[in-house]
Amino acid sequence: LRIGLIQDAVAADQLDPAIDRIVAQLLGNGPLAVREAKQLALRVGGRSLAAQETIDRDNAALIARLRVSREGQEGLSAFLDKRPPRFDLAD
Repeated sequence: LRIGLIQDAVAADQLDPAIDRIVAQLLGNGPLAVREAKQLALRVGGRSLAAQETIDRDNAALIARLRVSREGQEGLSAFLDKRPPRFDLAD
């Protein structure tokens, strides 16, 4: 924690509540964004520099496309309005 290798550390008796908080945060994300983030994580490992540059370009295009989607706009609006997003209304 001190040198930044982990994000949080809790006592053993606080592990379940800490996990519950993280799971709640993950479940609050847009389903399209979660799916794409999982796919991104699977695509980036073990690549050459040239392959990674191609992937980076593709990822930038994906992020731009997701940002203007109904889900992306709802997430951004919710963030700016300081309210929970209503992803059930999005794509």
